Order: sequence, then structure tokens, then C-alpha cells
Amino acid sequence: MPDTEAGLRAEIASLKAQLAEQTTIPPLPDQHDGESITWEAWEAAPVIIAHVLNGCEQCDHPGPILLNFGLAGPGRPTKRFRAFRCRSCQEMTVYRVQPRRNGPPGMDYIQFAYYPPHSVAN
Repeated sequence: MPDTEAGLRAEIASLKAQLAEQTTIPPLPDQHDGESITWEAWEAAPVIIAHVLNGCEQCDHPGPILLNFGLAGPGRPTKRFRAFRCRSCQEMTVYRVQPRRNGPPGMDYIQFAYYPPHSVAN
């Protein structure tokens, strides 16, 4: 029996080490200015989005990074949100998207949440 107990203890230690190496996905903000945000599922960011790099600048993961869309507002949601996250180090930046008021037509991305990268175990 001692061999079995030692084997089980070694397996438990191995599983604990594996859990410690796993990164956690930061939670998306559930509110902005007191209004609930409804988020879609994470998806790979298309390469055609010009302002989004294909990979992660923090950990050099080749990408593509992940993209998420959110909506908020009473009745018909009018506030739009974007979140970008690296699938490797989990660095995440969340923006409120609003129409540009000055300058050329377009949208302004106003950052309101940031989650720094986690260290990645090799």
C-alpha cells in the first residue's frame, strides 16, 4: 500500500502544479455608468480590423487576439463596447465606443478598463 499512497500523493502534487500554471480569464465589466452591459461570446478578431494588431504586444503570442462586443442602455441599447484580450497572457482592454464629435467621421474608443497580462508558464 505505501507505493499506492505515494503514487496518489505524487499525482495530487502534479495536478496542483498544473492548476497553479493555468491563467484565469479576467471578467468583463458588467456595468458602466450604472447601466448593465450585455456581452457576446469571445471570438477571434478578424485581421481586417486596422487598429487591432493580429498578435499580442506583451507576450508576442502570434494571435489572433480575441474580440468581444457589448451593449448597454435602457430599452434599445445605445452604448457600445469592445473588449480585446490575448488568448495567451490574458491581457485585456475594454473600450466604450462612441461616434466622433470632432474631426473626420468615425468612432472614438475610450478605454475604461484594463487587466494587465498574467505571466505565462512554459
